[in-house]
Amino acid sequence: MISLFSSVNAQEATEYKRKAVMKEINSNIKSENYQKADELVRNAIGKYEEAKTDAEYYNLEVNIQYQLTLSENRKMYLKSNPDTIKYFGHILNMYRYGIKCDSLDALPNEKGEIKFSYRDNISSKMKALRNNLCSAGKYHYKKKNYKEAYEFLDMYMSTTNSPLVKESKDDQNAQASNSDSVKLSQLAVLSAYASKNFDKAIKYISTALLDSGMRAHIYEVGSIAYGELGDTIHMLDMQNKGFQSYPTKEYFYTSLLKYYNDNSQYEKAIDIARRTVRYNPENRKCWYIKGKIERCMNMQDSAIASFSRAIELQPDDAETYSSIGNIYMEQANSKYKNLNIPISNPNYAEAKKEINDLYSKAKDYYENARKYDEKDTELWLPYLREIYYKLNKGKELKALESYDSSK
Repeated sequence: MISLFSSVNAQEATEYKRKAVMKEINSNIKSENYQKADELVRNAIGKYEEAKTDAEYYNLEVNIQYQLTLSENRKMYLKSNPDTIKYFGHILNMYRYGIKCDSLDALPNEKGEIKFSYRDNISSKMKALRNNLCSAGKYHYKKKNYKEAYEFLDMYMSTTNSPLVKESKDDQNAQASNSDSVKLSQLAVLSAYASKNFDKAIKYISTALLDSGMRAHIYEVGSIAYGELGDTIHMLDMQNKGFQSYPTKEYFYTSLLKYYNDNSQYEKAIDIARRTVRYNPENRKCWYIKGKIERCMNMQDSAIASFSRAIELQPDDAETYSSIGNIYMEQANSKYKNLNIPISNPNYAEAKKEINDLYSKAKDYYENARKYDEKDTELWLPYLREIYYKLNKGKELKALESYDSSK
């Protein structure tokens, strides 16, 4: 009996009485108790299904948030402990409720007619505080509150063509807003990217790219965002466009080369590599990457030439010395493996000399790798051990015993 009674009371407690709810809300608004009024509206919308689709509640919230905004604004004027974040937050809430109210208000009545009851009220308040959305976005971005920065900037830009805020074509403020849209789009892209909301980061990419001053960075951000979303087509499109416009910017050519190389698309990779060294002829890294790709394509002579150019640009480049040594080492080992001529054959000595010459060339490069980076033994130690053994250089081989494999 107690359980049943409690259930009945709970049901009665949640019974929706619109008139009573509205009366309490309006009473608090009249007494300027806007915080309580806000609480009551939110409670009604969250509690009653009928309230969720009742435009008047949202219109009331627009008025409440507007008054709360004015209250914080007065504090700013009087320098009486204003809360800037609250101030901006009320404006964002006002926009959200206003949009919802207008969408409900736009539903046709029983006669199929659409009669807006609240649009004028909502529109006037949204327009009055509209520029604060931009200010809030910039404020939060400066504070590194990137998620919040995006919310304000997105609200501003996504409502630009809304009938709630749209001005006439001759309106100077509208013109000013249009001229500033590119900068705001860039800020929105960067805010979403910084907060790792990659799907939101690409929303304003096309507009953000209209400004050449930030285009390189936006291409890079867009490429990473699409990559995080698994959209390879748009990722490569951003990287290729970035490379075409900014061929000396390392991010674009290294990203493209890595992708094409990792996916065994060597023809595309070598095309990028050739264009890269054409635009960056004094960049050691570009020549080194080109050599690596040429080696993958079995273009050994071209690879040696590219690696050699890298060494010209950086004479102490141990990694590249080792890379050239690897080519000669592989060639020597291949010929050694396929040496099927008996020692008695007159051609044996010539063939053996050719092999030893290749080992000697490899030795010279590995020794240079050792000279310029003795600590990185992986670049030279295992190879020199093999070469010294095959060239019968016992003294040099014995000297390597002081190194262990972990060095």
